[in-house]
Amino acid sequence: MISCLFGSLVGWGSAKIAKSWIALILWIVFSLILVWLIIWLPFVSTPYLLEVFQPGLKGWLNYPMVAHVNQLKIIGIIVITIPVFLCGLVEPHIIETVMMSSYKGSMLVIVLACGLLMGAAGSAGDDLVNKQFREPVRALENLFQFARETQNKEVDELVKRRMRLAVVTDLGEILTKSHKLTLVAFDAPLAQMDFLIDFEGTWVKCTTVYSQPIICEQVFRRPVVISAVNRYAMN
Repeated sequence: MISCLFGSLVGWGSAKIAKSWIALILWIVFSLILVWLIIWLPFVSTPYLLEVFQPGLKGWLNYPMVAHVNQLKIIGIIVITIPVFLCGLVEPHIIETVMMSSYKGSMLVIVLACGLLMGAAGSAGDDLVNKQFREPVRALENLFQFARETQNKEVDELVKRRMRLAVVTDLGEILTKSHKLTLVAFDAPLAQMDFLIDFEGTWVKCTTVYSQPIICEQVFRRPVVISAVNRYAMN
């Protein structure tokens, strides 16, 4: 949403000014904002928002700044700025062509071309950081689903090891409940990640290493999760 807002403003501003060099500067600034958001959102804003809306998790949260963050920024600038720069480079010519062309389909071609460029930038940004958070979550969800589907059934030992079924064996009937998963901690290299899972009031802590579930165990020191609305009402 934030990137769409900034992108719309940059597109409108560069078209309004109608000067190629200013448009390029605006688009480059926009790409730098995108890189900043990619780093800022998961590592800075997320723990802050969790503390605000779920203050009971405060003692569990450990969101260090990722290792080699400057390298991430440099890579982000390269993989995001290039497609954004190309989009800004062709924008004045695109607008001029549309204004002078009587072919209505030209607008669709332009939108698709810019969409592909910005889609490439978005995909590169997603792979840079978000993918490393998404894969452990996907691994845990797949494990929970497999454990539910095979509960009280005979499962081949090789399949058990491949799916790491032993990690959740002790949870038993807890897995049949609906759940909410929250990332509460990770290490600087983004190798180990800790999750708190709320199974309808029963809390479980799971750890993954390089997106592989390693251990899941019931938590007896349950976090008191109080939403911001309920906290206001209590006061």
